[in-house]
Amino acid sequence: MNIDKLKGWENYREWCFDIQNVLVIETVWAAVSGYAVEDTTPASLKKQKNEKAKAIICLTLEPQVKSYVVQTTTAKEAWDTLERTFKDQGVNS
Repeated sequence: MNIDKLKGWENYREWCFDIQNVLVIETVWAAVSGYAVEDTTPASLKKQKNEKAKAIICLTLEPQVKSYVVQTTTAKEAWDTLERTFKDQGVNS
């Protein structure tokens, strides 16, 4: 898949849409969105999915954006940090 890397507020909306779809296809979106209460996925698999989701997110960031997530430990934390930083600041909001 050819996904444009996140540059900042100017392409956050498109990047967010694309990456969410990639995470769904890779079956790791729950690491960001959260697991249902009744979910019985083993903790080891949740950890693996989290690591994969975070890697996908981080590998689709331009170098100047990586500094925002370098200290995050989970895919959700990285996602939320990027959302707080760039959502509703772009021209496409």
